[in-house]
Amino acid sequence: MPLSELPIELHEHVLDHLHDDPLSLRACSLTHTAWLPIARLHLFWTVRLDTARDCLRFLITLDTTSESDGVGVGSLVRVLTLPAKMGFTQLWRKTQARRARLRLDLLCQLLRRVPNLEILDMTNFEWDCFADLICPQGAGVDLHGAVNTVFAFPQLKVLLLRCIIGRSIKEIIQTIAAFPSVTTLELSGISCIECDRRPHHEPLDIAYDQAMRIRIRELIVGPPDCGEHSMMRVLHALFNLPHGLQLRQLRWRLSRLVDDQELLDKMFHGSARTLEVLEVDSLYVGEYHRQFCISSN
Repeated sequence: MPLSELPIELHEHVLDHLHDDPLSLRACSLTHTAWLPIARLHLFWTVRLDTARDCLRFLITLDTTSESDGVGVGSLVRVLTLPAKMGFTQLWRKTQARRARLRLDLLCQLLRRVPNLEILDMTNFEWDCFADLICPQGAGVDLHGAVNTVFAFPQLKVLLLRCIIGRSIKEIIQTIAAFPSVTTLELSGISCIECDRRPHHEPLDIAYDQAMRIRIRELIVGPPDCGEHSMMRVLHALFNLPHGLQLRQLRWRLSRLVDDQELLDKMFHGSARTLEVLEVDSLYVGEYHRQFCISSN
């Protein structure tokens, strides 16, 4: 039987076994026209960009595939890792603002071509300089609209904020709120320029927008490799939202001493009615240590 006459389910079954083998998938995409759509589905499901050059190459791929079939592979991307070496910071420090804006435009063009994104990974993304570029008026301006314009992902479910530097706590909250469809949020190693300039004991003063909605159901708090003070302040701001957080899953992966009674009360007691999963690796917290014994097997 000719290959083209085989049921499509058989083609899919064969290529599904190669989902984690990009070299074989590329070879299959060139073997038969019937295999091209299936191979592309696996090849472009997850895209990791490390540098500005990666962005340029991927944009060329998007343009080329759009010209050949009228659709392109951008609609297939579900998981995207933003580049940690976009060069915003280096260009900004060298006062080469024009080149930095050109790279911003490159990134924006790319993001507009992946509308079906479900997972966005911002590990080590140069957020502070990115924010300066999309909202140069300063940290006091509402960033929600600008972020929502650049990251227009109506189907986004998971947002990973790892090892990023924000200009202010308010902006970090506005950034999270710019993704209303997100239900899973991971925070790890968050630093804040505003926090570094203020005393640790100074209270937060954030004017919350009453229309702001954050519908997180799963919160993952990772190790604070840097900016532990900022991380705690971001968490305080999240749990102080006017409409609160109705968490179903809380994965607390901090192993250091967290002596913040108010924050722990908000997290554990505030979600007591909705919480279904509590994952704790190691927790030693003031009075909580004497009241509870939490162990992980």
